[in-house]
Amino acid sequence: MTIHELQSCPWGQQHGSGDKPGDSCIFQFASGAVGFKCQHNTCTNRTWKDYRSLYEPGYDERKTELTTTSHTIVVPKFLTAVEICSTQFAPIKWIVPALIPEGLTILCGKPKTGKSWAVLDLAVQVASGGKVLGKIPVELAAANEKGTTHTPFYQ
Repeated sequence: MTIHELQSCPWGQQHGSGDKPGDSCIFQFASGAVGFKCQHNTCTNRTWKDYRSLYEPGYDERKTELTTTSHTIVVPKFLTAVEICSTQFAPIKWIVPALIPEGLTILCGKPKTGKSWAVLDLAVQVASGGKVLGKIPVELAAANEKGTTHTPFYQ
């Protein structure tokens, strides 16, 4: 749970001089649910809705309008092994014949083994219609390389 102490209660004028930092707070549970709590006797019935309405008048009416719209829920269809095996798929389109298919490809390995250079060369050869690894001819196509070796994860 995350707790945010407020400098003063939003309804502090009702408390007189007894209002001090930490007497009221906003909290958020791990689930994302949000709440408000004030320690003053006159605020024990105040809730998150009261607090939010104070700073965002009319939010509750907008929320009602949004919840009255209908949404279509799509339930996935699960396939059996027999259904998957009997399904006819479109032929695989190869970017590098018999090596790299069209779509997302992830290249993993130990650091400093040449992965980034290999992928950069691959992208250049595909983008120019050249030869991958100096031997495998490829058709001209769009290429996109997203390296992660320079992210904070590797520093």
